Amino acid sequence: MTPGVVALAAAVSWQNVTSIRDAAEEAVTQLHPGAQVEAAIDDHIRMPACSRPLSASAKLSGNASATATVRCEGKQRWQLYVPVRLSSQVRVLVLSRPKARGDVITAADLKTEMRPRATLAYGFFTDAAALQGKSLKRSLGAGTIPGPGDIDDDRRLRPGAPVTLISRISGIEVRMDGRVLTARSPDSISVENLSSGRKVNGRMIGPNTVEVLP
Repeated sequence: MTPGVVALAAAVSWQNVTSIRDAAEEAVTQLHPGAQVEAAIDDHIRMPACSRPLSASAKLSGNASATATVRCEGKQRWQLYVPVRLSSQVRVLVLSRPKARGDVITAADLKTEMRPRATLAYGFFTDAAALQGKSLKRSLGAGTIPGPGDIDDDRRLRPGAPVTLISRISGIEVRMDGRVLTARSPDSISVENLSSGRKVNGRMIGPNTVEVLP
């Protein structure tokens, strides 16, 4: 190698390979939260150091693999395609007991289990907060993985949502129109009785239905 080439090589600053790997794995994790991922990248790869933080996007190639595109948007622009392996097991939320159509999901209805990724084609949840307070479109058995298609996401627990109030006194059931004021959880909902204007507390017992608590 000539002295001029040696001097040029010494002046070049290379991007840390770990930062490229982290960007690729983070992009895939965004697609599948909770999954264990591993970017397959050569530790000896050389890309010019980026003057800005790396950006990345990812696309699934199957149930167990993905391709991440890592980009440098700095002075020296470049992009690198990085294959990423997904673990065969993913920690997901499953139902701890049977639930009927229209039932509202609570924290007590959920537990986490490791399941094979190949069986998760219809989607899954890893965050219990995304399921609590939602009702089911169909009946599901214990151990079932609820997917996005199983959830009735009608936002009925949001303030202002119309609901049916049910009050039971001495065996007599009375139904009234109500409006949600606040909803901390399916078991703690503040509702306005539209007939009387009175504020009552209740719990969700079905789609758009709140039972008044004594």
